[in-house]
Amino acid sequence: MKGVLSRLSVKLAAEGAPWGDDDSGRKFRHGDGDDKGYEGQRAWVEGSVAAKAELLDEYADGLRTGADTLERTDDI
Repeated sequence: MKGVLSRLSVKLAAEGAPWGDDDSGRKFRHGDGDDKGYEGQRAWVEGSVAAKAELLDEYADGLRTGADTLERTDDI
């Protein structure tokens, strides 16, 4: 997931700003000053996906540790 997020971030940055410099473009980009515009939502999504990817990594580590423990127990 981290790789997908990284590639997506690079591609979005390469696309540039999908809004204009007029009032509607600024509102699209910034919202009503409440982080509900494009940039605030993008940051929220990136943070959420990064946190979930980290959580999945922790789960994977725990599963590997549990499997190794069970395997060693079976060998006794």
